[in-house]
Amino acid sequence: RHFTTAYDLALISEEALSYEIINKSVKKEQVDAVYESGQMMTWINSNYLIRYHSLSTEDRKKWYSEYATGLKTGTTSQAGSCMVASAKKGDREIVAVLLKCKDGMGRYEDALEIINTIF
Repeated sequence: RHFTTAYDLALISEEALSYEIINKSVKKEQVDAVYESGQMMTWINSNYLIRYHSLSTEDRKKWYSEYATGLKTGTTSQAGSCMVASAKKGDREIVAVLLKCKDGMGRYEDALEIINTIF
């Protein structure tokens, strides 16, 4: 039962990106880890805008953005498909908050439109 605004999410995201560990982590397509028990785990980033190697050539042409740097996808029953997209070109960095997108892929369409319009 938490509530927030797009503005709040933008502020939180800008602060999060100021931490090097978060900034580096949200850019990764995939992370492999081995626990002390020997169990292996792979996490694949759900953000299609940064998934160059793990997308088919067709999907890569449609979704990948050379400027995208992260940040977070999510879905809730009230907010629908959402995304906080970050991108950088040269010295210019943006954070775009997308809430209640038409569907899971719609958030990428909207984010790409914003990124391509700005850059």
